[in-house]
Amino acid sequence: MRKSAQQTGRMGHMAAVMAAAMLSSCQVAPPPPPAPAPLAQLLTGVQNENKAFEELHASGPVAAQALGALNGKLQSVGYFRRVPAQPATELLQSALRRLAAQKGLSFKAIEIKAPADRPVPPSAKLAPGQRWEPQVDDFRGVLQLRLDISGAPKDIAAFIDSLPEQVDRLVIITEREVFSNGAVLKAEAYFERQLPAPEVQLAWPSLAERLRAAGYRDGDPALQNAPEFKELKKQVELGQVRLPDVRRLVQISADFPRWQLRWQFFEDRGRAEMTMHGNQIMGLQ
Repeated sequence: MRKSAQQTGRMGHMAAVMAAAMLSSCQVAPPPPPAPAPLAQLLTGVQNENKAFEELHASGPVAAQALGALNGKLQSVGYFRRVPAQPATELLQSALRRLAAQKGLSFKAIEIKAPADRPVPPSAKLAPGQRWEPQVDDFRGVLQLRLDISGAPKDIAAFIDSLPEQVDRLVIITEREVFSNGAVLKAEAYFERQLPAPEVQLAWPSLAERLRAAGYRDGDPALQNAPEFKELKKQVELGQVRLPDVRRLVQISADFPRWQLRWQFFEDRGRAEMTMHGNQIMGLQ
């Protein structure tokens, strides 16, 4: 017996309804949101952060003393005068001409070649505890000098020996070509490029931010009655008060590698300066 088109349509509709019902019965309900983290866990975390703050604050005098000692050593050797914060090529040339005149010498030519300008790099962003690792070439600029001098070799030797005392800048002779009535000296002088201090990303979230991150609703009335809540609030406020001092101390420590590199660089160039002997360079020995 043939089914009418109406019966067929009703059966198709019923089948669709049944299939949808079966499909919905197989679907898994979404999981409930995770329970907020226990307040005791949050309190322990903040207490540990405050303990780290205490340790950093206690290390402050040690860091300041170490930095002061390095600064004192650099000041004692005239580092910031001998390696200035800019090329200052005109001042260097004037000092060289003045010394040459004192020794009865004259310059045919002075050439001072400064390195190409380069953009000031952005501050390095450090996480707490991460060490900044700059390299000497990040802040050291090198001037290339060519000094074409007329005069007796012995007077040029005296000129070379007087460079450390009579010229403010640190100048190291690297090559020489000697003539009967003069010499061409190649040398290096130095300056500091701009290198911003690193920035330590030291954050201290507010109480509301910590609670939201732990899964609590803003203004949750259950929090006020929790035994740990009052102490948690106190610990967060304590860290907020300490934050400026701790951030300052962390910044001082973060920039310390630059000061160490300055001293290492100057020690190396100082040894090179001590080996400069005019008679030896001019071939008079």
